[in-house]
Amino acid sequence: MGSRRGLAAIQAELRGHRPGRGRRYSAKLRERVVAVTATLRADGMGWREAGDQLGVPWQTLMRWSTGAGAPAPRMRAVHVAEAPSVASLCITTPAGLRIEGATLDDVVKLLRALR
Repeated sequence: MGSRRGLAAIQAELRGHRPGRGRRYSAKLRERVVAVTATLRADGMGWREAGDQLGVPWQTLMRWSTGAGAPAPRMRAVHVAEAPSVASLCITTPAGLRIEGATLDDVVKLLRALR
């Protein structure tokens, strides 16, 4: 279905379908559209562009392609690194005063003193 000819055939079939609320696409046509969409997406085409190409709203393509029966997204294991500890802080006031090298305790004391 990746050929231009297959794309033209599905475009013609979709043009013959009268879309509208309550007018469903057949399951067979949906399967063919999902297959063509997968090919277009594999070639680097975005959802909107694929929708424009096929004459189907991109949201519909996305829903059909990621809905029930579609292959599950591939998951990857990730390693979450611990956040580095901050030894000192830098504070800049709205008036432009800048204090560098303060610890968290220093900042707390300063804020309490300014209340």
